[in-house]
Amino acid sequence: MQNSHCVTAMCRIKVMYHKNKIEVVEATAIMFTQVTTDTVKADDGMDKIFTREEVKPSFKGGEDSLNSFLMRNITTNGLSNNEKVTVIFIVSARGDISGFRSGAATTFTEQIKNALLKSSGLWNNGLQNNRPVNAFCRLTVNYHKHKIEAVIE
Repeated sequence: MQNSHCVTAMCRIKVMYHKNKIEVVEATAIMFTQVTTDTVKADDGMDKIFTREEVKPSFKGGEDSLNSFLMRNITTNGLSNNEKVTVIFIVSARGDISGFRSGAATTFTEQIKNALLKSSGLWNNGLQNNRPVNAFCRLTVNYHKHKIEAVIE
């Protein structure tokens, strides 16, 4: 049985429109509340999404492990030799990911999104005051010369 989720969010998002593409350049959560059937909402601020946390979210094993994971989970056949996508998502205090945002919807973007969904639980959460927090993560993925390189910003 899957848990049900109710999410309410108010965000301020800056976008840039260039060469028929829209790119999110900044996303700031003003208010975020998430309630699930198996948890009770705490009053300690754990329902907030941090944009400037003390320790940023990271992939378990580092960026090399993330690159290997993406190479195993993305089909590169049919991609042009120079693809670049930036995605923004939320890494929960439990290491799960959700709330994907990206620029133009391309095949490469969809493959990255699907691969990242498989990686839920493989992320180290962000920390604020030595406590796990929900945090935005910005990931830029480049595909060049048959190699994927991801950078967590």
